[in-house]
Amino acid sequence: SPEQDTWSWRRHLTEHRDQESGREEEASGTMSSSAVVVAMIRAGLLPDPPPLNTTGEGGTGAATSHDEPDLIELVIRGDYLTVLCTPIAQAFLTPVKSVKSADPGGEGAAAGPLWLPVVDGMVHTIAQYLNDGASLDVEARTQRETGVLAIGVAALQLFVQANWTGPDVDVAMADLVAPFRTDFVPFVPPVLEAGSATPTTGVGAAAFDAESHAAQFAAAGLLRQPVPRALEELSVDGEVAYRHTKVPEILCLARAVLCRPSTDGGVGSVAWSCRVAFAHQSMFDNPSATLHDEIIPPLIAHIASSDPVAAAASISPDYHARLYLELGNYHAHYREPYRAQEAWFAAQTVLGLGIELTGALGVRTKFQQHQIAQLTLAVKHGNTAIREFPPADIPSPVNMNDDTRLEGIHFETSQADAALSITEQAVVLALCANVKNQNPKHGLTTEEMHPYLNCVKAYPRDWSVQLRALWVTSRIELEAGDMRARPRAIEQLLKLTQLASQPAPSAAWRLQNFWAVRTRPRWQAERELADANLALGCTRDALDVFERWEIWDGMIDCYTRLDFDGKADALVRERLKVETGLAAGTLWCVLGDLHDEANHYRKAWEVSGGKSARSQSSLGSLLVRRAETKIGLGPTAESRREVEGVGQTVKSLEADYREAMAAFQNAVRLNRMLSSVWFKLGCTALRVEDWPTAATAFRARVDLDQEDYEAWNNLSNAYIKMGKKRKAFYALREAVKNEYNNWKIWENFVVVAIDVGAFPDVVRAINRLIDLKKSYDDGEILQILVNVTTHDDYLDMDGRKASLLLRQVAELVDRVKSNSTLSAASWTAMATFHKRTGDAEKALLCCRSAYQAAKSVKEWERNDRRVAAVVDSISALAEAAQTAPEKKKALSTAKLLASSTVKMLSTAIDKGVAAKGATDAKEQVEVIVLDLEAALA
Repeated sequence: SPEQDTWSWRRHLTEHRDQESGREEEASGTMSSSAVVVAMIRAGLLPDPPPLNTTGEGGTGAATSHDEPDLIELVIRGDYLTVLCTPIAQAFLTPVKSVKSADPGGEGAAAGPLWLPVVDGMVHTIAQYLNDGASLDVEARTQRETGVLAIGVAALQLFVQANWTGPDVDVAMADLVAPFRTDFVPFVPPVLEAGSATPTTGVGAAAFDAESHAAQFAAAGLLRQPVPRALEELSVDGEVAYRHTKVPEILCLARAVLCRPSTDGGVGSVAWSCRVAFAHQSMFDNPSATLHDEIIPPLIAHIASSDPVAAAASISPDYHARLYLELGNYHAHYREPYRAQEAWFAAQTVLGLGIELTGALGVRTKFQQHQIAQLTLAVKHGNTAIREFPPADIPSPVNMNDDTRLEGIHFETSQADAALSITEQAVVLALCANVKNQNPKHGLTTEEMHPYLNCVKAYPRDWSVQLRALWVTSRIELEAGDMRARPRAIEQLLKLTQLASQPAPSAAWRLQNFWAVRTRPRWQAERELADANLALGCTRDALDVFERWEIWDGMIDCYTRLDFDGKADALVRERLKVETGLAAGTLWCVLGDLHDEANHYRKAWEVSGGKSARSQSSLGSLLVRRAETKIGLGPTAESRREVEGVGQTVKSLEADYREAMAAFQNAVRLNRMLSSVWFKLGCTALRVEDWPTAATAFRARVDLDQEDYEAWNNLSNAYIKMGKKRKAFYALREAVKNEYNNWKIWENFVVVAIDVGAFPDVVRAINRLIDLKKSYDDGEILQILVNVTTHDDYLDMDGRKASLLLRQVAELVDRVKSNSTLSAASWTAMATFHKRTGDAEKALLCCRSAYQAAKSVKEWERNDRRVAAVVDSISALAEAAQTAPEKKKALSTAKLLASSTVKMLSTAIDKGVAAKGATDAKEQVEVIVLDLEAALA
């Protein structure tokens, strides 16, 4: 019927709103259905695409009619290419000549006309178009703004379609970006009539025909030599945009439309602006500080502003949760796991979604006779509606076809209560990622992730969500090293990477919930597949992928394994003949990696105009590696992560370290998000004893990665050298928080804590060391702790009396004594504690153990320090015997031990092997013997 053949987004939206929430009457009382749709899109929401069995699935072709298109309807259909083929969009996609002209007598005379940067030119044209409509009535101005909004959204979605999801539109997109791949004569801005999307004069004034667009420019004599500008201009913070990013000019258009503030004529929202910036970020290997600041702070502020969020939530109940989901995804990308977890938990709370790991009876194998408890996810559906979508063309799992193992766990009872809405499924996937982020790489972590993934895969409802669930499943099966599941995982990854080349489903269905999940660009997805093949020994298969996408480090690895070292060098040098700027800098860095040649990195810095962060990072790493090889340290400090021996820096190599520091500083000056470079800078600064620079570097490192316990530990080292012991204490507190099982850090923490007066932390740390090492033996620390807790006039760093810890110290002393192989100093400290707390018997036992420990040291009589320890211990024993419960027996024992000490000292003196102070020590012990005899008398 005509109703089935023709789809109207206005009718579809009305039906959907009636079915889902019954709010149509309320909405129609305040705004029209078209206004509701525009409001949804402006807020970052996309209405449901048309049903799959209707015409106009779109997303793969241009308009074929000469009628003026409805841009909003085309966006909802997923016909993004058609939107950008409209004349006004083409006007935005035309370079703009700068008002500045080249100097006729200078170098620029032969360079041709000067053009505005790509985004600036687009912003100029868009502003001119909107300003021309300032004199129009409100409805006409609104129509213009709506048209620009539709163009911006279509540009972003088409960029994502081309580089993430598919279907492929490569041939048709070539015409869109032709103006920016050529040098043009001055641009003539089009003149548009009020409310019209078709220019009446200027470029695009002819009847609307997208297929003839490139021919029109060629006929006008506009096509000249290629000028690849967009990728160069999209490079940020010293990071080079990925070379094979498709249609970057379309991303520039999205930035021009959606990333301008409303005060500057912007028509988008914070949600769209953040998405554009995140798509931009995905073009780089490393996080960008500039883009980080464009994404996270504005989105946090937007979520906190209740009015816009409430307005959008009145249209879509799960809007707030989607904002939190996207915020968590952004945090996770920038390696901020705790903030990501907080955002994802907030999304779960907003939805009212209950999730709990539990057990249920089930079997894993085909021949299993008895059901046993299996881990599963107990889910309580939240407050969002579950919409049933046709499952056709949704990514499907690959079967394992194992002769023993089932495809999945078969539970005794049905898990049908786990049916969730699409947004809830996206939250479950986010919480699955959180399990991985918050736990060590371990088989138990993998087992805990599977119930989340199974919950989503059991009810496929959305293309992007299902794709992500299958991808994560394959990745964790490969990481777990499961030999039975590995072939299935490889096949699944291959199948998922091929989906972008398939024509169905339409782009609208693929992108409906794209921003709610973390999906990798096509080149990154294929790289993961290549890495998996490489791990299995399929080097040539991996090389095919690396060569196709020009992933240089992967190519070099494969060439090395295949003994094709010279091929990589020849290929890079051939490419250097045509590349310039940052792209050439990247190639010089590849040569530096191939040959370990510092001059190649310096050349990369030069040809990039001082904009290549990678060249400086690689140069610094190479210089440090060479310096430490010369002084016999072997592997670099940054790889071993051991910098405690910095006091032995070789002065002759200080110049190399200083140059490396300068290179690292250049890199982080370009991009402060390079956390690994900050760590390298800090380690190098420690080598040359530049404590302030080391502290600054490690402080920046922990700001980016708060879980890096090594950076916290090294930061405390720098603070100690600077005399900032309290700051060192707080740094070490963070270090032990993130590495709870490292006894070395706990020992450092004890020393600093006792120095700043954090006595409760000292007790806690010593107890932890006993847990880890089964013993603790530091008599100096124990003596200080005993002294401060057995007197009332000592305060801790917070102004509390240290004597309040007396009971905890008593328990600690009992734990320390459980190890009999302690030093004399430790036994003496514990004897002092028992003496001051009135336990004379335990004090005597500790004194006797102290004497035995001091005397058990081999050849103690030949060392003055050891002799003094023996004398001190026998003196303390004699004193403790005076107050012992069985005084006479204790005195007799002390006298016997003292006499034995005199004999040993005499023998050593007679043989001429005694320490210098042995004679005086002998006389002191003889006096102790006389005192004990007098006490016995």
